[in-house]
Amino acid sequence: MGLPLSTYIGHLDERTNLPLWAIGPSVIISMLLGLINIGSSTAFNAVVSLVIAAYYTSYFNAIGLLVVRKLAGTAPKPGPWHMGKAVGLIVNICALIYIAVVFIFSFFPIAVPVTLTSMNWSVVLYIGVTLLGAVLYLFRGRHFREPKLTSAGYTA
Repeated sequence: MGLPLSTYIGHLDERTNLPLWAIGPSVIISMLLGLINIGSSTAFNAVVSLVIAAYYTSYFNAIGLLVVRKLAGTAPKPGPWHMGKAVGLIVNICALIYIAVVFIFSFFPIAVPVTLTSMNWSVVLYIGVTLLGAVLYLFRGRHFREPKLTSAGYTA
């Protein structure tokens, strides 16, 4: 719903009950990303570094929002295994500090002295993808309406 062509990509195949239009491009993109190493190790290192930064960004967002809600007293009810309020909050804050450090180092170049080929260009990709996501949100994502569950399935 928030992505271009999402109605086609999210369509479930009636025979297999799988989103084939989503699986196919994902497989092709993954294969093409694997081939980057053949052409340029610099580009491959940038992509790997970008993935690491993106993972840590998503972890930071989730843990950061949880810490904010814990400090505000509106945290969700803990599951069957938890560390308690104080220890859990300390562990979450330590995780945020660790993630911030690793995130920064993920953009460092792989060799010194830095040349065009040893430069880690993932920061350019990260900023570009972040800006693309912001633009997509501004034009499509903020108009998203959550589908309603009916007896026949989800409807808009």
